[in-house]
Amino acid sequence: MSKLSKSTCFVGVDVGTGSVRAGVFDDAGHLLGSSSSSISIRQPEPGHFEQSSEEIWRACCTSVRQALRQSSRSSEDVAGIAFDATCSLVIQGNVPLSVGHDLPDDVPCRSGAGYDIIMWCDHRATQEASMINESKHRLLDFVGGKVFPEMELPKLAWLKKYRPDTYAAATHFYDLADYLLHRASDFGGETAAGIRSQCTVVCKWNFDAEKRDWAPDFFEMSGLGDLQTSKIGKGSDVKGLGSAVSLGQKAAADLGLSKSTTLGVGAIDAHAGGLGCLGAAPADSWPPLEARMALIAGTSACHMTSSSKAFLIPGVWGPFDSAMVPGLFLHEAGQSAAGAALDYVMETHPSFPALEKKASAAGAKPVDFLCEHILALAKQRNTSQVSFLTRGIFVGPDLNGNRSPLADPSLRGSIIGLGPAGDNMRATSIDALAVLYLAMVQALSYSTRAIVDTINSSRAREGITAIHAVHVCGGLAQNSLYLQEHCDVLGLPFCCTDNPGADVIRGSAMLAATASGEFQSVYEAMRGMSQTGKLLEPTSDITLKEYHKARYEIFLRMQREQQEYNSIESQVFEAHAKRIKRPREELKPHLPPEAKTEDFEDFLAWLDQENKASPIPRPKDPRLSQTVAGVAFKETEMVRLCALEKRPELNGCKAEVLRVNDPSQPGRIVVKLESGSQLAIRPENLQQIVAASPDLRPKSPKSPKLSEKPAEPANKAAGPDPAKSSVFGAAFAKLKAKAEAEARGELPERKKPREKEDLDKRGGIGSSLPAGQARRELVMGSSTTPTQSKDSKEVQEEDEPAKKRDPITFVAAEGRHEPPSRKVTVIDPRRPKRQLEEESDDEDVGIPGVVRPQCPPGTKENGGPPRQPTSPPQKAAKATPEPVCQMPAAPPRGLAKTVPTSPVPSKTFASPLRRPNMPLQNMTLVVSDGAREADKAVYDRRMTEIVLTLLFGFGDAVLKAQKELAEKKRAMEDGKRPIYFSS
Repeated sequence: MSKLSKSTCFVGVDVGTGSVRAGVFDDAGHLLGSSSSSISIRQPEPGHFEQSSEEIWRACCTSVRQALRQSSRSSEDVAGIAFDATCSLVIQGNVPLSVGHDLPDDVPCRSGAGYDIIMWCDHRATQEASMINESKHRLLDFVGGKVFPEMELPKLAWLKKYRPDTYAAATHFYDLADYLLHRASDFGGETAAGIRSQCTVVCKWNFDAEKRDWAPDFFEMSGLGDLQTSKIGKGSDVKGLGSAVSLGQKAAADLGLSKSTTLGVGAIDAHAGGLGCLGAAPADSWPPLEARMALIAGTSACHMTSSSKAFLIPGVWGPFDSAMVPGLFLHEAGQSAAGAALDYVMETHPSFPALEKKASAAGAKPVDFLCEHILALAKQRNTSQVSFLTRGIFVGPDLNGNRSPLADPSLRGSIIGLGPAGDNMRATSIDALAVLYLAMVQALSYSTRAIVDTINSSRAREGITAIHAVHVCGGLAQNSLYLQEHCDVLGLPFCCTDNPGADVIRGSAMLAATASGEFQSVYEAMRGMSQTGKLLEPTSDITLKEYHKARYEIFLRMQREQQEYNSIESQVFEAHAKRIKRPREELKPHLPPEAKTEDFEDFLAWLDQENKASPIPRPKDPRLSQTVAGVAFKETEMVRLCALEKRPELNGCKAEVLRVNDPSQPGRIVVKLESGSQLAIRPENLQQIVAASPDLRPKSPKSPKLSEKPAEPANKAAGPDPAKSSVFGAAFAKLKAKAEAEARGELPERKKPREKEDLDKRGGIGSSLPAGQARRELVMGSSTTPTQSKDSKEVQEEDEPAKKRDPITFVAAEGRHEPPSRKVTVIDPRRPKRQLEEESDDEDVGIPGVVRPQCPPGTKENGGPPRQPTSPPQKAAKATPEPVCQMPAAPPRGLAKTVPTSPVPSKTFASPLRRPNMPLQNMTLVVSDGAREADKAVYDRRMTEIVLTLLFGFGDAVLKAQKELAEKKRAMEDGKRPIYFSS
């Protein structure tokens, strides 16, 4: 170590999620002064988080100046400065660019400082990460087998797909720490692309550290084959941690430093925290560096271990060569939400306002007051251990997915054990919040234990020592409840520095000291500038150990079962996606030869790309809500209505645009029809009459060649003219000729489309009549014309008027007290067969399927005593069997009961309308013996009409059917046998 002077100091700058902190340290690691500045976060939609690089740079300059002023050191005393930051993606161009998904792609931000950063916690690139993981590239082995949406390449793939203009206009893509390094060098230095830190590119950019270069084939598999090294830096631009870079003159003035200050290559914030806390050794027998784990616990949590041997750990990132400690391989695990998960539980609870009020009165932070309340609650309930308060409450902490060791971004948080219901005051109390907060702390500790067990299992296979100590830093290192629960669950000692909240900026100061030459290596800076603090040992309680062991098993089971739940649910959507996809293998064989052209091959390739990508539909830009694909409507302009589903009669009508931006009708355009009425119409339902209608296909990705065709005229907005198609032109011509002939009335009667009257005759769905009423009118005729549409009435006027048929009255089959008349019992043949006695009368035969009025209360049918007949029952044996006539059954809708066909043998008459092998379904008409002689002529005519209408239709079979009907009628009158007609 070469001492510069006693007043020499070093500045470390840490850019966190919501603030920028700067600290001034001496060569022993003592904090001389610090300052922080908040930075804003933009969240345009769920899962999207953005920041401004210009705002962050101004916050860095402000924080450094204030920290230097607080330390009472001058700018000449600062020998070096280094930056660490979150692993956020920065997009820079010649003009300010914006990455907002809700903003137009071709419009740069006009607010002066654009939101040009996609934050580390942004999960918009989940689908792109899955696509990259499908490549199974060898570089994926170094990130636990899967890239996470928080990494940079998935974000770049998302940017290229959804913001192609921004992607093309960008001149540089940075990790945030590298951007600050390049900005501090006035965007100069050895290369125009800027020096890149080995820590950032290896851990978050899938840089091939073994070959010291990028992997072009991996870019191709990620959909980034056009990514230029001039935008991300060459392999030679990657430098190790603590390497020296010249500070720019303009940046020195902005930061309030001397031009002679050395700029050091920085790191990701978590890795800087590992450097700041791992160097401390509270005892001589403390485990070596390879047996220590750094736990950087803040908004998220990172678990870092180092070893001299490179090996893979499932679900854990690494090994990364010299990504944290030069010369050692780094393994990195983590939790996407740690402090964020605790804040979520606390701030979303109903009792949080009351907690804030009490904490403010006590002059404490809400989280500190809540931790004290948990300790007091344990004493109040006479609990031997604070951990026992969570008995019966089980929490899953993966609110933002599981980064390690499952590498499953689809997991979410969960709570088991809520209740009992009915006691709302208890459920919304601070006591309930305290128990839930403690349960979340324990869940995070169980997640850390799962990570440690995975790392130790892989280390044992490689013959490397297990983890024996944990060094913790970050904001949660100041939470005593968090530390003790982790210590008890892991069963390992925890070590903290004297100021764990400053360990991250201390790590950056170590890199600055190494760059300035104060220390010969980063490892020497770690040993020389680390501060030993408190040591925390696990609680020696056997019951507590067994308690945490049991809850840890429950925690692992909850994770496995949630993955199973997600898998079961996703199978539904995967099956749906397979049903709607039309791959080329299924589509191409069904096309005519003339359709298999080069253009269609390109279209199939584009279709395959769309099906594979399955992008989420991009939300519409509110500022372009009054346009359709770039076509803006103006007031007083004449337009034509189209594609209206609810009011199709208005399609094709002309209208005048009255108001385009009407506050009372957001997203709609008010138009005035020629009739004078005003309507609020969506822009996509309007067409400009003069200008050509736009191409409504999606812009990105474009369909090759098909999208390059000239625009169609305005009257072709619904699609190309099928008559001019070389593939479908002939078929369209036939359909058009058929439609014109039908309009002229030249088609045969059977070819005409069915009118509303047909539905009315059938009854049921689509009919204006009940099913039962429609069937009765079908059999017996009706003097009342069913409700018809206007078109059906016109068709009826053109045809010959139908003959009026005498009605057949349906009456009860039992009870012969009414005057003799035609009585017909309708029996459906689809009920299970039952034997009919030869001597039974029509009441017994017709009971199962007879159409009769409802029996009054108290009758036998309604469960009461049998009804006394008004006249003696007629049970006399008949010399002549009951005349029976079988006919095809009516449709099944509306029939309450059915009965099989009578077992009496019959002769079957073939119908010209009957299909081969069609099952016989018959309806039996039983005519009572009380029919009067005067009705026989009417009966003959009605039976003929029924048989001809239902069975034979119209044609050559009419004369044959009439002849056979007459012969069977004579046989029936002679009493020889019943007659059956069936199809």
